[in-house]
Amino acid sequence: MNNRTSRLRVLVLRDPGFQLDGHETDVGPITSMLEQDPTFKVSESAAGYGEAARAVHRGDVDLVIVDEVAGDPAAVVEQLDAAAPEIPVIVLLDQETATLAQACILAGARAYLFRPFEPGDLIEMIRRIYEKEDRRRRKSSPQGGSKSGRMIAVHGPKGGVGTTTIAVNLAVTIYQQTGLRVVLVDGSLLSGDVAVAMNIANENSIADMVAHLRDLDGDLLNDILLHHNSGIWVLPAPSELERAEVISGEETTAVFTALRQHYDVIVVDTASRPDEHLLAALDLSDAVLVVCTPEIASLKNAARFLALAHELGYGDEKLKLTINRLSSGGSIPLKDIESNLRHKMAFGLPSDGLPVIEALNAGEPVVLMRPSARMSRQIHSVAHELIRQLGLSDEEPQAKGTANVAPKKRPGLGVLTKLTRRKAS
Repeated sequence: MNNRTSRLRVLVLRDPGFQLDGHETDVGPITSMLEQDPTFKVSESAAGYGEAARAVHRGDVDLVIVDEVAGDPAAVVEQLDAAAPEIPVIVLLDQETATLAQACILAGARAYLFRPFEPGDLIEMIRRIYEKEDRRRRKSSPQGGSKSGRMIAVHGPKGGVGTTTIAVNLAVTIYQQTGLRVVLVDGSLLSGDVAVAMNIANENSIADMVAHLRDLDGDLLNDILLHHNSGIWVLPAPSELERAEVISGEETTAVFTALRQHYDVIVVDTASRPDEHLLAALDLSDAVLVVCTPEIASLKNAARFLALAHELGYGDEKLKLTINRLSSGGSIPLKDIESNLRHKMAFGLPSDGLPVIEALNAGEPVVLMRPSARMSRQIHSVAHELIRQLGLSDEEPQAKGTANVAPKKRPGLGVLTKLTRRKAS
């Protein structure tokens, strides 16, 4: 191997359907075999229901082995290639499935190996493929490597807690404080309100990116994204439900990955209901603002989400408990909230109804329309702390005239006009 000082991280995909006699086993035989080599750090995951794409983003992975998976292994490889094309994939096949080898290669696999094989054959293949991929990556990367953009998900486990307001104003404020390239994504594909909150005619949406996944470069992204007069880019949800319903979690993951490669900060307003798009946003995010209000129904949902998030392996440092309308009358005291959720509050936002409602009705971020409002001032504090935590203050704003130039501004529509147009369609 090369001069790599840490162990090579190998992910083995093996579906539970291949467990013997219906009994669970800790790990499969391939995982057990590779664990005997001290130069490997091996983990195992299932591949079904989009789990393969999520697994490569849940932890650091250098190489993936598609072992015993339910269904077509080429389909699993295609998911991986869309989600993380830079990670090499090896497919293990039985002799009776030899006809699938070519399909796996066409789907993006680097190599395949037929069972039975000697352990040394697989180990040698892993090392050779990784070294070749590492040389190619180092040769094609600019000096010093390229930085990946930071991603922040804003998630309210219960609807109506203000996630869209927070996401919109947070994105604008981060841009104001840093001058970095900031993208706001409406991750609530079926019921997103980002376009209405920002008075944008969403003729383009995430569906347009999905249609060109393999061609996404800086120029195409700029053509699809909508530019707001605040200086940030916006990727709305589709206005047509039929376009939103056909988008998969793997495709959402690919869109997020492309945005991180070309922009500095991505803020995602997520749906309140758990779905594959939410999981894609959570997996790729550097920070997740878990938004709730100080009332029983909201706190109950927040507790359930935090428990699920911990089961998925997200640490407390990633999950930022954000309590909106903290100062509202009759609210549950903060000490009781933290005690019951077993989670300390990271950010608290005031109850500042009138300025927020006025801004929403005008289709303008409150930090622009009412910069002196309590909500605006606190959003600035939240943005400042996230900028510090994510190391964004060390990033340099892009110079004018470089590759990712601002796309043409598109005219907005009045909020009532857009709502009327939606009803008419």
